[in-house]
Amino acid sequence: MSGGYIPQLMEGLMRRFVTGMAGFLASCGAGLAADPVVWEGTAYLTAIKEATAGACINNGWRVGQHALGVVQPKVVNGTLNDTFMLNFARPAAWFKVTGVSAASITKVDIRYIMGRAGFQIADAVTLTGSSITPALASITTSTPSVTLQLVVANWANNSGCTVTIRGTFAKRPV
Repeated sequence: MSGGYIPQLMEGLMRRFVTGMAGFLASCGAGLAADPVVWEGTAYLTAIKEATAGACINNGWRVGQHALGVVQPKVVNGTLNDTFMLNFARPAAWFKVTGVSAASITKVDIRYIMGRAGFQIADAVTLTGSSITPALASITTSTPSVTLQLVVANWANNSGCTVTIRGTFAKRPV
C-alpha cells in the first residue's frame, strides 16, 4: 500500500488484528476433539443501580439493552473453565467462572472488549444475586436450555454502576 503514513498505519493495524484474531480463534478450539456443545441466546440488561448519579447512563448503559450470548460449561466440553460471552452492540464481555456455590455463580474474571479496540480486565469480580439454572455441574448434553442471571458491580469498569443481566440460552444444534 502506498500513499503515506495513515494508509501504512491502517494496514499495520489490520494485519495485527487479523493475526491476533486467528491466534485467538485457534486457541479457543485447541484440544477439542469435536465441535463444542454450546447454548446460544439473548440476554437483556434488566436493571441498573447507580451509586453515583450517571455512573451507568452517562457511559451508555440503559435498561433494555440486549446482547447475543453463548454459554459453554466445562462439564460438557472438557474445557478448563466454565465460560460465557455476551456481545452487546458496543462492547462485548467474556466471563470465566472462578467461583460456584450450588446454582450460584459467586466470582468471575471478566474481559471487556470495548469499541475502538479498547480492552479492559476485571479479575476476581464478586457477584451477588447471580444464578444459573440448572446448576453448572448439572448441565449435560441433553439439557435443552440454560437461564443465567448476573448482578455485576462496577460494570465495564464504571465505578458505581451495578447492572443486572438476565438471559435464556438454548442448546445449539450440532
